[in-house]
Amino acid sequence: MMQPAVSALQTGWAPGPAPCTEASCEAPRWLLRARVFVQAIALDEENFEEEVRLLSRFRHPNLVCLLGWATSQHEQYLIYEFLAGGDLHHHLELSKTGAPFAASTRVSAAFQAACGLSYMVNSTPKAFHRDIKPANILLDRNGTAKMVDFGLSGTVKDHQAHLTVDRISGTPGYACPFYIQTGQVSERSEVYSFGTVLLELIVNQPPALMDERGSIVYPMLQTIQPASPGALDRVLKHAEDARWSLLQDFAALALKCVDMNADRRPLFEEVVTALRRISGHSSARELRIEASHKASGKPDKMGAQVSGASSHRREAQVAELRLFCAWSPTTASPQGCITFKADCQEACVGRQHQPEFFERLVEKESLGMISRTHFKICMRPTPSISKLSANPMLANGVPLQQGSMMPIHDNTFLSLGSSDPAIVLCVRLRAPERPIAAPCRQRPGVAALHCVKSICTDVQQLPQEAKMIVLACGRTMEVGRQHQIALFDKLLQANLSWLTFISRTHLKVCLCQAELCLQVENLSSNPVMVNGRPLRKSQTGKIAAGGRLAFLAKGQDQKETTFLEFNLHVADTLCM
Repeated sequence: MMQPAVSALQTGWAPGPAPCTEASCEAPRWLLRARVFVQAIALDEENFEEEVRLLSRFRHPNLVCLLGWATSQHEQYLIYEFLAGGDLHHHLELSKTGAPFAASTRVSAAFQAACGLSYMVNSTPKAFHRDIKPANILLDRNGTAKMVDFGLSGTVKDHQAHLTVDRISGTPGYACPFYIQTGQVSERSEVYSFGTVLLELIVNQPPALMDERGSIVYPMLQTIQPASPGALDRVLKHAEDARWSLLQDFAALALKCVDMNADRRPLFEEVVTALRRISGHSSARELRIEASHKASGKPDKMGAQVSGASSHRREAQVAELRLFCAWSPTTASPQGCITFKADCQEACVGRQHQPEFFERLVEKESLGMISRTHFKICMRPTPSISKLSANPMLANGVPLQQGSMMPIHDNTFLSLGSSDPAIVLCVRLRAPERPIAAPCRQRPGVAALHCVKSICTDVQQLPQEAKMIVLACGRTMEVGRQHQIALFDKLLQANLSWLTFISRTHLKVCLCQAELCLQVENLSSNPVMVNGRPLRKSQTGKIAAGGRLAFLAKGQDQKETTFLEFNLHVADTLCM
């Protein structure tokens, strides 16, 4: 039996309790103190060793990293890196309650998961996951998506194209029908499961549920009917509002993946190529919208289009570029980044320029794969990189040629080394900060929304300026987390469980001078109450002086809770 290298693991992890499943709670105490994820495995000794060997082969930034294993009496445990960002299923469920889950994040996660799956099916021998679903795609603290739970995975021998299993496993709704009928797992059956995930990311409906009689129903299949004419239109019609870019391309790719004729489905390399283009476009568009809205003060509406004037601000779109360590063989939770300001024009990356960074995160025997000057970053007119080294380097899995220039986007992954990289870096782009507001001045005939109730704090103890949204007659303004950041953070004590029910741009309000009333339009899928009357998305209402505006949160039982209330107060003079 192989011996686990637990001594290095015990000393190398940060303290703090590790999340564990019920089955793993009997794990050795040192495991439960580590910042890792522990999974109990019920296998005989021979099969457990095979499982460890299989998982040890996978070394890719989009596959969860197996750190080690342990045995305790008759129990066996696999020890994985801890991914703090939650799984896609959880994010989709939160999205139904109004929590932000932008399309760019969904597409980026899909692209990264596809990269990991493509690596598996193109390895030697081929490996199949067999349980692809949103719950098995997790995000780390930097937002990098990784495939997890390889308990059903298997490999083929002798370069065969498929794997035949005696027992059909997987999750209903995601498993390929042909696989269910024949027991044959292939790359295209895996693509079918992944296509179902793509559709779920768009419409946010589960592919299968159990009804009250215990029977399985297929809500997403009934909604989309992918095998019937007009499927693309139905997907677009039921797409969840998430600021989509190239939605039609993303939906068309998903439908190709679930084609009932397996031969017409794309291979994972084709899926990765398509998602790379869509992901790059989505990230760039997200950045443009964020930059233009911060500069202009315009609302960040779902699906808003960037005005033509944004082209005059392109050089100010990126204030900072950061290279985060997305994967390192030396640690489960790599920390550290290299930061470049937009005004630096050009900067070099390599062992000569960032020696401490690379020496800490790259194994000594692999440092030779990092050149003294490996590549150059150019910040103008748009962020791009030029590979200067003869050593291998990949951008999102695509090999770069020495001397070539390539544009980079938010969430671009740079692998330094061959298919077995020495380190993987993730590009993060930061938009410029919002300009500082002009000094306040006095203006007659204005009003304010005063907070009179918060579920998180006693508002009577707060100063007036910390609980007041100032309004001006005849001026339309937006209300939401993006626009009154400090106010909502203070009123809700930065409690994410309540802040998620305040949209980035929740309301559009305008104080009518003639009537001295406040016109309110709800721009969010989260409900509000105006003088006790529910105001759903796109509905409008009026509040007179002394009237009340309430923010509501809908729980899993569909009951609505008022967690924040404001009164309209008209004053002779207020600071604006």
